[in-house]
Amino acid sequence: MNGDGGFPSIDFSKGECTFCYACADHCPEKLFRSENEKPWEQVITIKDTCLTYKGVECRSCSDVCDTRAIRFQLTKGQVAQPQFNLQDCSGCGACISPCPVNAIAMENTGNE
Repeated sequence: MNGDGGFPSIDFSKGECTFCYACADHCPEKLFRSENEKPWEQVITIKDTCLTYKGVECRSCSDVCDTRAIRFQLTKGQVAQPQFNLQDCSGCGACISPCPVNAIAMENTGNE
């Protein structure tokens, strides 16, 4: 998908990035990092609108997380709460579209 100025962009609401590198292969500009590097410095954030914070059982984000960056911690007297490991998050965005309340977003870590 093209963003501002015709540059490539990704819409995580439509699905995750599989890091196939097809966008880089088709782009005439040298905008992309090497395939051996992490493609970007983005990780997920979970907003306070997450259903589990409201006492509703939901694990849709962890069900699709291939890197297991999102896990759920059992807590006495509550539904399991999301815990995420930023080191394991690839920034693929797979967890964004399955969230029924749009509580997950991507955040730039500022290291770019």
